[in-house]
Amino acid sequence: MIRRPIETPLRVGLTWNERWLNADRGLIHCWELGRRLRAADQRIAQRAEKGEFPPLHWKGGFNGQLKAEKRYATLQYLAMWQGLANLDLVIAPNAEVTMVCSRTNVTVIFTADINKFGCEKSGADRGETNE
Repeated sequence: MIRRPIETPLRVGLTWNERWLNADRGLIHCWELGRRLRAADQRIAQRAEKGEFPPLHWKGGFNGQLKAEKRYATLQYLAMWQGLANLDLVIAPNAEVTMVCSRTNVTVIFTADINKFGCEKSGADRGETNE
């Protein structure tokens, strides 16, 4: 389990390897990116606080209505979303987390299993739009 309290200071001066290749597989860095985005864009932070999954740098967020009742998303998205929503980082890297978007009622399954992403069409194929 990877845990970081929201009060933890942001790390600075890390190399690419230190950010992405440690045991957390970059999840702490993604969470910190979400915290930085929160400071820069309160509008998107408010959406995350309400339980919405806005488009971010990773597969997981969306705008518009979805035809699917469920979709898969990356754990990197979940980590970034937790930082954006001003939440502690709490992720088990080998587990799946299921949540429901408060705006669309779509079930989102956050996973590290990249094979699950291949079964979905791209957002453009489903008529989705990203801002």
